[in-house]
Amino acid sequence: MSAVRIHLAGRRRSAASLAREFPGAVVIDVTSRAEQPWVRLSPFYPHGDIPVPGGPGLTGQSLEGICQARRRRPDDAAFARGSRPASPAG
Repeated sequence: MSAVRIHLAGRRRSAASLAREFPGAVVIDVTSRAEQPWVRLSPFYPHGDIPVPGGPGLTGQSLEGICQARRRRPDDAAFARGSRPASPAG
C-alpha cells in the first residue's frame, strides 16, 4: 500500500504554480466555493448539530460559527443565538 501525500497551498496560488511545484498532483478546492463533495471540508459548511466544546448541551451549524462564538463569553447574546441545545440522542 502506498502512502498518500497531501500538500496544503494558499488559495491565492495559481494553477500553473501548483502544477510546477507538484507535477501530476490532483488539486482539490476545499473552500466555501468548492464543488460537492469537497465543499463539506470547508469550515464554513453548515453541517449542523456540531457539539460546542465547553458548552454543555450546545450545538452549532458550522465549525467557523462555533469558533467565532467561542471567542465571545458564553453568556453573550451572540453566542446564544449561534448555538442551540443539543437534540436528545436516539
